[in-house]
Amino acid sequence: FAARRAQRVQPVTEADRGAFHVVSTRDTIARQVTALESRVLELDLKARNAVVRKLRTQALGYLRLKRHVESDVLARRQQALDNIERIVLKLQQAASDVQLLQAFKSGTCALKGLNQEAEDMHAERVFDDWADQALRADEIQAVMDDGAAVVADGMQDVDDDALEAELEALLAADEQKEAAASDKQKESNVVVPGKQETADEDMLANAFNKVTLSPDHTPSEPNAAEAKERIAMLE
Repeated sequence: FAARRAQRVQPVTEADRGAFHVVSTRDTIARQVTALESRVLELDLKARNAVVRKLRTQALGYLRLKRHVESDVLARRQQALDNIERIVLKLQQAASDVQLLQAFKSGTCALKGLNQEAEDMHAERVFDDWADQALRADEIQAVMDDGAAVVADGMQDVDDDALEAELEALLAADEQKEAAASDKQKESNVVVPGKQETADEDMLANAFNKVTLSPDHTPSEPNAAEAKERIAMLE
């Protein structure tokens, strides 16, 4: 059984039967011609062998039969094969013409369907709508361009000199702030003379206290002057 999705077999027409019969006849005659040519070669070989064996009568018989097959039977079969080959070529040409016409017919049907679809889509209305929408888009773009120009003109009304003056004021204030911070840093680095001397004396006294003394010597509380002298002697 054929599958459900298999392509439907086209019915066999009289033209198909006639073409099949012609092609089958051509093949049959072609096989006959080939067999007759082989028969001619065989008879020729037998005639030559008979001549070699000095069998004159037998050689004449082979030659006579060869002449009959070659000039009568084979010639007629060859002529019939040539004629039927012409018929096959005509059939092939006609089949090609039919296929070409079928292709034109299919193309015509497809073009007709597409034209009908185009007509249903109302091509003129489509292009009219397109022109209207394109014009509307241009109008909207013109409005947008005008609005942008108005905004740009409004921004140009700002006084550039006033902006420059405001910028200079900001820069001057920043410079003053930096200068004040620098002066404050310098003041913190200044050393008061009295405080520095007291700090030096305390450092010397601490250094003297760290010096190792002999066991029988009892250290007394040194003052700043004695500490300086003892440190100098140790150095």
